[in-house]
Amino acid sequence: MAYLDSNGVQYLWSKIKSYVSGKTAPLYGTCATAQGTVAKTTTISGVTELVTGMTIHVRFTNANTVANPTLNVNSLGAVAIKRYGTTAPSTSAASSWNAGSVVGLTYDGTYWVMNDWINTTYSALSQADATAGTATTARTITAKVLHDTIANYVDSLDATEVSY
Repeated sequence: MAYLDSNGVQYLWSKIKSYVSGKTAPLYGTCATAQGTVAKTTTISGVTELVTGMTIHVRFTNANTVANPTLNVNSLGAVAIKRYGTTAPSTSAASSWNAGSVVGLTYDGTYWVMNDWINTTYSALSQADATAGTATTARTITAKVLHDTIANYVDSLDATEVSY
C-alpha cells in the first residue's frame, strides 16, 4: 500500500485538475429540421471538415418520419444517415428517433452511422437538475451536461478533503 504526504496529495490534485481542465467538450449540435424533411441540418462549433472517424452528438428537436434522412453539418454537404452499415433508419420509432432524442453519429467516410439512439420521450436532464441532484424521473443526459457536472464537482473539491 502506498501513502501520500500532504505534498504528494497536493501534487496529485494539481495533476487531476490540469487533466480535467484540458479536456474539450464533445462535438454537439441541435437539429430543428421538421420531422418530414429529408435534409436535416445542424451547426457544430469547431467542425470545418468531415473527418472519417469523427463522432458527433445531435439533439433532434423533432422526430424523424422519413425513410432516408441526410444530415448536413455546418453546410459541409448532406450525408446519408444509416443505422448500421448501409441500412437507413425507417419511419418507425424503433429504428429512428423521437422528438428530443440525442443521437451519437460517427462519420465513416461515406455515411453518418448512428452509434445509438434514444427512441423514448424522456426529457433532457438540465445542468441545474444534475447539479442539484433532485430529478426524480427518468431523463436523458447529454455528454456536455455529464462533462460539466463532473468538472464542476472536481473543481468544488479541496485537496484537504482527500483522505490518505
